[in-house]
Amino acid sequence: MNANLDDSDTTVRSIVSAMARTKTSRSDVGVTTYIKSTLMRGHGFLRKTARGKGGVRPKASRGLCIGRAVDTQFSRYVTGELKLVPSSRSHTRLYHIVRALRSSGVTVFATQVPVSLMGITTRIDAVGMRGGDVVVVELKTTQHTRTQHAALYTQACGNSATLANGLPNTEETHHRLQCAFGVLGLRAALPPATHVRGVVVVSYDTDAIVHKTPDSHVSRKWFGVPHLGAAARVSAPGAPRAFSVGVWPSMDNARTRLAAKCTTADHVGGNCVRLDGDRLAVCVRERWGTVATAKKRHVAALLLKTAKRIFKLDGVLCSTHVLAPFRKSWRLVEHPPPCRP
Repeated sequence: MNANLDDSDTTVRSIVSAMARTKTSRSDVGVTTYIKSTLMRGHGFLRKTARGKGGVRPKASRGLCIGRAVDTQFSRYVTGELKLVPSSRSHTRLYHIVRALRSSGVTVFATQVPVSLMGITTRIDAVGMRGGDVVVVELKTTQHTRTQHAALYTQACGNSATLANGLPNTEETHHRLQCAFGVLGLRAALPPATHVRGVVVVSYDTDAIVHKTPDSHVSRKWFGVPHLGAAARVSAPGAPRAFSVGVWPSMDNARTRLAAKCTTADHVGGNCVRLDGDRLAVCVRERWGTVATAKKRHVAALLLKTAKRIFKLDGVLCSTHVLAPFRKSWRLVEHPPPCRP
């Protein structure tokens, strides 16, 4: 997906390429975490899920694996490491994404570009050009058909119909906010005269569709809700909440458990930490021995996604761990991932 760039476009491409090689601050909270913990007030996203083939509901862990595979394929395609073979079954989603972007006039030249603003950070899935505009691309995958997803996309959450910033609490809004934050971050990094727009590409098994992110969503005011403090979100080890991935406890014994397993922890205080070597860990609120296998696989899948997108680790080599309540303290345990990219 190459294009002839004029001097202005060359400058933009140079800046964005340099940004892709930089690291984001580990003290910042991820935009997805910000949406879930702050804008959604820590409540899970609840809605009816359409059934797939044979009346079986799609598995979240499989969805994460599909998303990781698509992200990796697309990045390798953009860099020229992977040649797209439309007839290959393993390239079906990639083919539809590439075709959808081409049809909308977007030429992608960079992937996984980090941006930070207001103590929030993210990695933009892809950045491209359309005419004289820079385009932020947010890639999303779903196991639902296009018809099923259309009915679910704007469906409000059953726990809370409105986000803390006043916007509807829907999957569509979440995607728009993630994309909009990337647009805001890129606008702050590029020359003032640069026009930056955003699109969300939703990938299906047999299709892909490009949704424009409305200019009304590209505003700092939607990210102005103060971050929730760790103290407000951490429950006592003896009385864990319903199963969820949460922030790390600030107790000394939690750090002691980390020290027993590793020599360094790159970040403690957010939802995920990178331990020494290629190891990722997350804190959960339920005693690990009582957690169902399907939920354990889901947590491991989340960690593998973070390993690739945030820490740039090889999903095949990294190991996954959880910090969970144990008696009156916490215990760090290793849990194998559900699948390998």
